[in-house]
Amino acid sequence: MIITVITFGQNEKSNSLEEITVIPPMFPGTEMIWQGKDVKSIDDFLANNIEFPQKSVNGRLQGTEVIQFVVTPKGELTDFNVINSVCSEIDKEVIRVLEVELNLLW
Repeated sequence: MIITVITFGQNEKSNSLEEITVIPPMFPGTEMIWQGKDVKSIDDFLANNIEFPQKSVNGRLQGTEVIQFVVTPKGELTDFNVINSVCSEIDKEVIRVLEVELNLLW
């Protein structure tokens, strides 16, 4: 009877993992002065830059618009997804402001 055993292993022992620093995206907030307006939060930014469609103003629509998006490592906003919609026109306007006005500011 012949038994063959082949093994592979590490030459050096290591009890540590490589350190990885993860920095989440942050809205620049008070560090950013936008068109002469002090912007403290993304809510302030959106309130100052969204032009409400006439249909929503005339219809007196109210509600909370929730948009999900991804911030890439380069600071770009992508993959917009409407979680809670007030109306389709407001959806488009909020995404437009985020895409055009806010892109690369993260």
